[in-house]
Amino acid sequence: MVNFLGGYQVSGLVVNQISLTSYTSSVTMMTLLMGLLFELPVLVVFLTKAGILTPSTIKKYRKHTIVVILIVAGIITPSPDIFSQLIVSIPLYILFESSLVIARRIHNRKMRELSG
Repeated sequence: MVNFLGGYQVSGLVVNQISLTSYTSSVTMMTLLMGLLFELPVLVVFLTKAGILTPSTIKKYRKHTIVVILIVAGIITPSPDIFSQLIVSIPLYILFESSLVIARRIHNRKMRELSG
């Protein structure tokens, strides 16, 4: 239903209470959280170089990581639909897999340096 001001409303009994402040705070929070989550490869590189994380550990917990990514994407996205959650979770999963590739390269380089 379209009201006289050009906005959309579910019914005349339901009042939209969207304000500029709530919108900007939602967008800002989502942007900051996504920015932090997209630092995953940097964190993996740091932990792999420090010897705390190995590629076999990452592979071992891959299924757990997928579930955590979906839960985090569900928390971050402002709407309850699956499409928004997938828009967030698919890039995070791609970053996770790229982190695994980076960790493998760093670990292999480290092993070559130690053996030779």
